[in-house]
Amino acid sequence: MKSIIPDTLLPDTPPWFVVLTLLLVVVCGISSGIEVIARLTEYLLPMVLLIFFIEVNLLFFSDVVNVNYILPVLGQGWGKIWSVVWPTGITQTFAETLTLAMIWPLVKETEKVWKVTILATIVTGITIAGVSLMQFLVFGEDILERTLYPVYILMQQISIADFFENLDAIVSLVMILTAFVKLTLYFFAAVRSIQLLLNLRSSRYLILPVAIIIYTLGITMSENISEHVYVGTQIFPLVLWVPLLIILPFLLLIVSLIRKKITKSSSN
Repeated sequence: MKSIIPDTLLPDTPPWFVVLTLLLVVVCGISSGIEVIARLTEYLLPMVLLIFFIEVNLLFFSDVVNVNYILPVLGQGWGKIWSVVWPTGITQTFAETLTLAMIWPLVKETEKVWKVTILATIVTGITIAGVSLMQFLVFGEDILERTLYPVYILMQQISIADFFENLDAIVSLVMILTAFVKLTLYFFAAVRSIQLLLNLRSSRYLILPVAIIIYTLGITMSENISEHVYVGTQIFPLVLWVPLLIILPFLLLIVSLIRKKITKSSSN
């Protein structure tokens, strides 16, 4: 957000101001509690999906789609796809599991958690796949690789009868809303994990320190959008997601199997 807003909607806006403004709204959401955050997300989700559905359909009527851009299918074979998917691709995509794991224990109707999670995964996968497909159909691989804000520029291509145009501002609004929800959930997971680790009764005293840490990282982690993309796709998956989502669960599984075997042997 600190790069796309100054580059698109509000030129020359200081990045620190963008981060601070968004963070203040997130802090208000965190202070209200997880139930308020969940209800707000329920209201935002249908609106976001509806906007994307409408704009994707408008692209088809804007005469900018070229099916030849995705041909030949699997032109570079499954090896190219597998190298992208494993291990960084799948860990980066499903890293949100760590965040959701901090929320699942708070759900009252626990029997519905897995159903909602699977449904959300399917809907999210279809949405991301659909948007990614539209990017390829409009830009092609060569142009898409050099585009910093593909979704934003994609919606700039909408033009029907010189009337439906300049809808990129709506896309920016959607990106801000989704960034708010994502940052809020990350913030909550961080506060909740620290609270459990330190065995604290209340997490309110942790909100300000965590907010300061997030603000500092948001300002200093990357200088521009290119560096941000590199850190998010090349460094974080290997440093955080692979150890936390693959290595650590695998080690815990081995320990669990060994303990189960020892317990069974002792009982006999």
